[in-house]
Amino acid sequence: MTAHPPHIVYVSSGAGNRDRVAGELHRELTEATVTTVTSGDAAFDVLTGARRVDCVVSALELPSGNGLDLLAAVRAETPGLPFVLFADAEGERPASDAIEAGVSEYVRMDGPAAHRTLARRVRESLGRHAADDAGVTRERYELLVERADDPMAVLEDGRYRVVNDACAELVGLPASGYSVQPTPSCSPLR
Repeated sequence: MTAHPPHIVYVSSGAGNRDRVAGELHRELTEATVTTVTSGDAAFDVLTGARRVDCVVSALELPSGNGLDLLAAVRAETPGLPFVLFADAEGERPASDAIEAGVSEYVRMDGPAAHRTLARRVRESLGRHAADDAGVTRERYELLVERADDPMAVLEDGRYRVVNDACAELVGLPASGYSVQPTPSCSPLR
């Protein structure tokens, strides 16, 4: 999922439902911290506050506006943040609108085992987000290695995955074909 315990913000105006959903999320995602708020404005305050937020779960109907309005505000602030809409709306239109607006997941409150489904979808969204972050991090490291003036290489699973020009020149590798088995003459690079 994530390298740290995930922080989930759940937004709903109904106290009973808000407490039940938060409890179910805690039960199913034991490592997570769940912060509950009653409005989109309060959720946005948490999102822009000092503490990292890893996922927003929102009801469709909120006191001022709705979950789709909150989604638009969240996407403007943090485009890749997982956002799960937990809606009590019937019919295909709300789901279609949510998907069109860019929601990560849409879960109906009245579905069978809705709370478990919600927790599973939150976990999946967090996993996809962590994988996306890992890809970005890997790209950054590769860019760092490739642009360094000093010899640098990334060794992964016994194979060089990234070798910069300075390293290739130092160990006599061709300009391409950096995916080679390490040899005593070039491993480890220091």
